[in-house]
Amino acid sequence: MIAEVLACLLDQNRWQPWEYQFLCMLGAYLFIENENKKQFCWQAILVGLYFFSGLNKCDHHFIYNVWNNLLLKNLAGIAQPGTWLLRAGYCIPMIEMFAAIALCFGRSRNLAAWLLVLMHIFNLLVFGPLGLRTNEVIWPWNLLMPILVISLFYKKNAGHFTLPLMKPIYTIIILIAWWALPWLQLAGYWDKYLSGVLYSGRVEYLYICTDDLNAHYRLSGCFTKSQEKMECITALSVYQWGMQEMNSAPYPEKRVYRSIAADFNKLYPKAVNHFYLYRGGFSKKITEFPIRN
Repeated sequence: MIAEVLACLLDQNRWQPWEYQFLCMLGAYLFIENENKKQFCWQAILVGLYFFSGLNKCDHHFIYNVWNNLLLKNLAGIAQPGTWLLRAGYCIPMIEMFAAIALCFGRSRNLAAWLLVLMHIFNLLVFGPLGLRTNEVIWPWNLLMPILVISLFYKKNAGHFTLPLMKPIYTIIILIAWWALPWLQLAGYWDKYLSGVLYSGRVEYLYICTDDLNAHYRLSGCFTKSQEKMECITALSVYQWGMQEMNSAPYPEKRVYRSIAADFNKLYPKAVNHFYLYRGGFSKKITEFPIRN
């Protein structure tokens, strides 16, 4: 665990949602001896993850980027969905939030567990080999999560979801990390990937306009048609670059993007480079991202 924590401190791109989740769960396993408190921490992590994952999807960016573009157009082939079909997309985050809350109560726990299992099966059908065949890094996660949900919450395996005494201190840390700090993300004071922002459509993406021919040749598969207001015909998608190099999305925070941009300038010092932050939606937002060399 120490080696993994040190590796994460050296590279913020390792701070993926599943990495954060399983490190917290491993910490509970190592630092808490009482089995009931250990189980409570694992349950608290999953409840917080599902609740804030749903909450962050209650946004028009999710409707446009994920529900409309990814699911309706790319997967279902519906090019012009009607207003009510677009609004139906809000059912997804509402069901996820309902399931998270329902996990806390004995009478609704079994129903909630099965709803979440079905959600993960749906995710695999959408992104897996039978669907879009993309983002392979999330496939094992969606296979493991139903097992965790059933083992921690379904029937007698769950016990009673009651707040234990605030000892050991790790219990307090889990409650703060998964139930308190994610609220700060809504105001921009906590990281998105540490707050259950999973396929919400709310993250910004970094694009690079460069005139360096070596960059165009070396990263040819990562260039895409640029958006309006960008000073180039094709722009380097840092998301595609990350998926090509790491098979994982770059950590979507401005400080990380600023570091990537600075390294790109060092890699191609003679090029004219312009950096842009892009967030899709019904009203696209594109801003130039100034970098200090």
